[in-house]
Amino acid sequence: MTHTTRAGVAQAVSNALLCALYAIFVRVHALQFLERPRASYVLFVAMEAIVVVLALVRRPADRTSWSPYAWATTLGGMAAPFFMRPVAAAHDIWVGQALQVFGATVGLLGTLSLNRSFGLLPAHRGAIRSTGMYRWVRHPLYASYAVLQLGYLVNNPSLRNATFYGTAVVFQVLRLLNEERFLAQYPEYERYCSRTRWRLFPYVF
Repeated sequence: MTHTTRAGVAQAVSNALLCALYAIFVRVHALQFLERPRASYVLFVAMEAIVVVLALVRRPADRTSWSPYAWATTLGGMAAPFFMRPVAAAHDIWVGQALQVFGATVGLLGTLSLNRSFGLLPAHRGAIRSTGMYRWVRHPLYASYAVLQLGYLVNNPSLRNATFYGTAVVFQVLRLLNEERFLAQYPEYERYCSRTRWRLFPYVF
């Protein structure tokens, strides 16, 4: 089997897995929404829908890292949030709502900046994005996921959700560090990193 064929099969499998996990995730939240309408469900499901759609229409890469480590960190970061579940609460907490709205806003602006250059595995897809949200931090989408999912956790506190949230954050950090190691071979990315110091949150990380 050629490298191109293996890449195509791997992409098809990852797309199918994402769609299956998202379908289950949507069904659970839709049933809970019909019983207890809450904004936290809508924001979380909507943002994850954007992620899945971008993954399905992503632009082919010039070069991609297919290492087991890249697969593990990518799947861990993307799949863990799909296992978070609603809790039986009558309403959302305003702090949680504010975090989710902020995270969703950053995520939407980040996707507009990135467009079809969105990817799952570490890859080079032409020009390095350095405009829009990418002027402020190097990984605005990962930052938006962390904030949005934290807001969901605040509104739906449980040991299960805290465990999967923590798992997602750890894998996403490992994922972005691996992505940066891969892109460091391109001089334009090194120049971008020298201009944009922070990875996720200004003055934090």
